Amino acid sequence: MYRAIIKAKRITGYSKQDFVYCSREVINRGKLQSRVNQIFKKRGYDLENYKIIIYKCYSGV
Repeated sequence: MYRAIIKAKRITGYSKQDFVYCSREVINRGKLQSRVNQIFKKRGYDLENYKIIIYKCYSGV
């Protein structure tokens, strides 16, 4: 399992850090950004007002 650190930067300047767990296949196929967007939508982020930046990605928990 990999852990991707995500910075959600709001258009107003406020930023928030969160993380998601993902598998190696998701990273290798380049699907991480869409997976992150999907998860963040479920967590209640309004994606129109946030810019989602994948900050770090590393293995382990």
